[in-house]
Amino acid sequence: MTMANGEMNIRWVRWAGWSGAAGLIAAPLVAMKVAPQSGVDWSAGDFLFAAALLGVIGLMLELAVRRAHDWAYPFGALIGIGTGALMILSNLAVGYIGDGSAPINLVLLAIPVVALVASICVGGKAGRLAVIMALAALAHAIAGAIGYRQDTRTGLITLVFVALWSSAAALFRKSGR
Repeated sequence: MTMANGEMNIRWVRWAGWSGAAGLIAAPLVAMKVAPQSGVDWSAGDFLFAAALLGVIGLMLELAVRRAHDWAYPFGALIGIGTGALMILSNLAVGYIGDGSAPINLVLLAIPVVALVASICVGGKAGRLAVIMALAALAHAIAGAIGYRQDTRTGLITLVFVALWSSAAALFRKSGR
């Protein structure tokens, strides 16, 4: 992002982001055609879900970049949105705690959804987003600690997610100053 006449030039960021999303959607198709033994077997519904999810993520990131007046805001958004998406995808794919049937997994799925709704409610204001991301980190730490008793393998994963939420909070706090 370069500054031109006091405004951020986001063209290259947009191009890279949307090209990356298209590449992520195309990768399973290529794997299915080039290496059928790879085990990748997506249905049309899988491709539609991936396209919808990446489209929503892309739109949220694009709105964040357009709103940005400094570097901290879009990077905070990238980390926050990416962390939420990773939490949802990993939890839906294999479950976070145990085999995925533990009730605490529903709490872990709710954290990014609540963070998103709260972010919309505060109008994307950096200082308030910092608080939301910090609360997401706290909620994730508590849920992860509860789940740790059921599945100790999640300890390190929880620390990584808490660090990501906290990093987004720190970047939004920096942008809000």
